[in-house]
Amino acid sequence: QNVLTSPATYHYEVSWTQQLLGASADVGCEAATRIQIPFHENEAVRNSGCVAKCAAACAGQGADCTVNGCEGYDETMTSGSNSVCVSIPDDGSVTALEVLQDLCKRVEACRYVEQVHSLTGKTNDYNTLMTLGYLHTAACESRQIAKSGGSEGSNLYLKTV
Repeated sequence: QNVLTSPATYHYEVSWTQQLLGASADVGCEAATRIQIPFHENEAVRNSGCVAKCAAACAGQGADCTVNGCEGYDETMTSGSNSVCVSIPDDGSVTALEVLQDLCKRVEACRYVEQVHSLTGKTNDYNTLMTLGYLHTAACESRQIAKSGGSEGSNLYLKTV
């Protein structure tokens, strides 16, 4: 008799590798490879969308918005924007990159995290306050682009299970 008496439980580790394009660490992916955030089935992902999270909280403040997680928000973002704005605790126990990576872990189709930094933003502390990012599908692998022109760049990380 074939009876499974104790079902197996699976544990897996997720690791992250920063992607480089030539000698450049400023790498991103084309917009077409972004996970659709505004209507995503996962509520945590949907609520991290920049427009959903920051539009009302930052109305009329422009670049002066100080709401935690909205440092990368831009009032020109539309309701269809796939940008993610993440909040981090004041005690620094979690970085913005770790929050972005956690969101990616919740989405089966997510294979890449793009963390955006901008010299025109509210801070130059990229290690903790790079709160703007994108989640990308596997299609990002063949559609990586250098993003080192001007005042904005980004770091790209590959999720490996």
